[in-house]
Amino acid sequence: MYSFGLVRRGLKLALMFALPIIMGYAIGLPYGPEGIALGYSVVMMLCAIPLGAFCVQGTAVSLRGIVVTAGCRRQISWSEGPLWDWG
Repeated sequence: MYSFGLVRRGLKLALMFALPIIMGYAIGLPYGPEGIALGYSVVMMLCAIPLGAFCVQGTAVSLRGIVVTAGCRRQISWSEGPLWDWG
């Protein structure tokens, strides 16, 4: 494997998304564990597209390709139902 040398970008990414995640935790804190989980989930849902766009910038991967692939995967998993029986 070869490295792209994107350590600096990873640090920027971590610093950029740390504040919204901490704010999500803080907003959910008065509501207990469920509130914290909900706050984190909402922040992750809101940050998914900007995070993906930031991560693929300057690489051979496109954000459109990720969205199309994720959409196809979801459609396949919903149409086939469970892959195994826990029964």
